[in-house]
Amino acid sequence: MKGTKEQKALYHALVGGIMSKLTSGDFLAGASATAINKLVIGEIEKLLVKDPAMMQWLSALLGGVISEVVSKTQKQVLVPHLVLRRIMIWIRNYLQNLDTYQKLKRK
Repeated sequence: MKGTKEQKALYHALVGGIMSKLTSGDFLAGASATAINKLVIGEIEKLLVKDPAMMQWLSALLGGVISEVVSKTQKQVLVPHLVLRRIMIWIRNYLQNLDTYQKLKRK
């Protein structure tokens, strides 16, 4: 996805808010948690580069805490955030594998 870090966070915020609303949650809580998480995920990745599972749990915990602060109910964002995070990891892995496959194919 093209765009600045802030633009990407805005896109994620929109999706996070919609996902939260679809699961009977608060739009603002979902959007806030997802946007802030997107802004700091690079630092989380630097800390836990060897442990993707821990990175995912820390990311989910961060989303839950932010949601709690914004809407006073953690459940509304934690599950949609985990789903969205898993989808984003799958897409990233798919694109990395596709890029590797294309490089090997060119040789």
